[in-house]
Amino acid sequence: MTSWVVWAVTVAVSGLIGFTATHYSVRTLRYVTAGTVIVLLVVVTAYGQTPSGGKLPPDLETAFAFGADRLAGAWFRPLWALWLSRHAPAPGRLGWSVIAVALLLGYRQAEKWALRRQAPQLDTTKLTDGQPSIAGDGSAYGGDGDGGPTAGQRHDWLAAEVKFRLAAVDVYSPPILPGGTRSDGLASIAETSGVSGGGLAGAVIRFVGALWPAPRRYELRVWVEGTPRLEQRRAHGTAIAQARTALTSVGRGGADRARREPVRPTRVTVEIDEPRTGGTVASKTIVAASIDDAASMVAGYVARQVFVRDPASPPWVYGAADGRDLGALLLARQERVYVESADDVQASRRRQIELLLNVTGADRCAGVVRYELASLADLERDQLAALRLHAMNREQYPRFFRGTYRLCMSLEMIADPEFPVYYPASARGILDETLDVLYRAGLTETDHCGELDIHLRAGLSGPSVLSHELRETLLDAARRELRTIRRQLSFPVVAWNTFWRRDERTVWKPNWRTATRQEFKDGVCVAELLVAVKHRLNEKYLVEKDQASARNGTPPAGGRGWRTGHGASLAERFWQRKGLRVVAAIVGDSAAVRAVLWDPFEAWPRYVPPGNVASIAGLARSGWVPPTRDRVRWLPWQARTGSWQAAYNTACLYAVLLQQGLADEEQVIASLRRLVSNRESGLERPHDWISNDPDFAPLLRDGSPYPKVRAFREALERRDYPAKQTTDERPTGTRDESEPARPVAGRDRVVEEL
Repeated sequence: MTSWVVWAVTVAVSGLIGFTATHYSVRTLRYVTAGTVIVLLVVVTAYGQTPSGGKLPPDLETAFAFGADRLAGAWFRPLWALWLSRHAPAPGRLGWSVIAVALLLGYRQAEKWALRRQAPQLDTTKLTDGQPSIAGDGSAYGGDGDGGPTAGQRHDWLAAEVKFRLAAVDVYSPPILPGGTRSDGLASIAETSGVSGGGLAGAVIRFVGALWPAPRRYELRVWVEGTPRLEQRRAHGTAIAQARTALTSVGRGGADRARREPVRPTRVTVEIDEPRTGGTVASKTIVAASIDDAASMVAGYVARQVFVRDPASPPWVYGAADGRDLGALLLARQERVYVESADDVQASRRRQIELLLNVTGADRCAGVVRYELASLADLERDQLAALRLHAMNREQYPRFFRGTYRLCMSLEMIADPEFPVYYPASARGILDETLDVLYRAGLTETDHCGELDIHLRAGLSGPSVLSHELRETLLDAARRELRTIRRQLSFPVVAWNTFWRRDERTVWKPNWRTATRQEFKDGVCVAELLVAVKHRLNEKYLVEKDQASARNGTPPAGGRGWRTGHGASLAERFWQRKGLRVVAAIVGDSAAVRAVLWDPFEAWPRYVPPGNVASIAGLARSGWVPPTRDRVRWLPWQARTGSWQAAYNTACLYAVLLQQGLADEEQVIASLRRLVSNRESGLERPHDWISNDPDFAPLLRDGSPYPKVRAFREALERRDYPAKQTTDERPTGTRDESEPARPVAGRDRVVEEL
């Protein structure tokens, strides 16, 4: 019986070591191995202390040796029985030496396997290897022939830029000492310590380091190629560069600086080698407009090669094979200007959009790059373009939950009754593409828009709007996706994802902290309430429409979403309670939201014209301002939250209720105040997001009966832009080729101005 137990433990320990080596890093493997060895030492010692033949070991060392001999005999017994029928003898010193060497070699193979399945280390020491500074023909070596830098000088400049850019894409750092492995570093410390026997210790460490497996190491080399016939290209390139630079140049004399800067195209060959095998891992020639652009493109290409060989990198961090999407993301994040007015920020934002538009059109694109471009599109009031990008991410990276969350918010914004569509043909194409993605994901029952889903307002001129049936479909898809995200943010699921999904471990590990997990989850819970409230308002219209059709004797149109005509079910109320507690922690009271969600339509408070606050005193405590201190909620029933996402969604929620006369301006302002005062807020300039959000557009429109909200926006604008030079409002939507040209954001605007 003991033999089978020993063999079962052997198989279990081997499986644990193999599983850890396959799915975790070398550091984790060493921790698990050390813990397993300690447990086995204790167990073997305890087993050796059991009396055998009436003899009790005098000390722990003897007990361990006695227990190890007994267990070794039990382990070898099945093998020994194949040749002899006697019991297996104790291994002895020679036998234990062989066993120790076999265990060491087995663990070495486990570390070797773990090292093969983790990211390679990037060695940049060869990056600065000299390229000759030949002073000759400028057209042959990239200079201008008028005193410009030589090829060697441009190489040194590029090497310094690449080292700086690589850190921006989180490429793994080189070893402890430049150009050396960890074992070489330890050897040099031992030799220079001055301790007797240090030389011998260094030699031993080097010998063991040569036998022990080392992590993969890649060497990065670059070579600045010549650019022939540069003068012939400059005539065409300078004009385009001047126009684009003038578009983003700010301050006095920006256009003059653009005209003075020459165009210096740079062609760089990148080579990634593996010194152990002597082979080339990847090589590519990159052409960019300048040294700075070339450095970013090289960093993006190198980062892509490292990420794709790292099992711990999620799939949405790399996309294009040449890394141009990551390079463009670096260039876009470098587009920072000295801010004198909102026009400066807008010009910089348009330049970022121009850079990212060139790399996000293809199927192979990093999800983080599309996410960044979609955020910029939201700030440019182009929510339909943002919806298309998020839908592409949802189809290509279904587990990119940050992108899925923004997809839900885009669906919610577009489903707003006041959302205008200025270009129906283009909007229909984007909505058809989005509905097709949602249909394949099982979130909708239709894969295209109906003929009347985009139409003009009845009896009114101006932009088109979406039909209530289409809004219900979009809200239904957002509701289902938000429910999935909320489930993913529960602690058991977070723990399982961290354990099982190696490529997402770096994403889920921060969510073990209560504050981090609560911040996002509270925002998702309030987003569910926002979607549910918009659904109830939309449902009320559809129910009244069906009742009017029944009175006229015409069949009802029917809805494509979840529609009952009554309040939320018991299951929905259970999951909505947490969101209501979060809302109450932000604004002090959630009675208005609860009434809209849970009460029948006829039990809703009577519609109150905007500005008449006295009639809704029971639902909104006018003049009361809740505390703005953000604290983490440790217990589920505590009424507090530290989530700026929840504060923003609460402001959108009460903005929708305020338009229906069911809330007060103070509740919207209290939510926005919590957003602005949160020290962990991810909004660089909250004024831009609030001013360009369709949920706040009716409140901020000139002449709207909401003076307090407009005054808060103006005060926020003075804080974010002291000069207070705002830009003109731009239409929302996507351009329609069949309609007259209008100023729009993105590539169309840049092309028109060029």
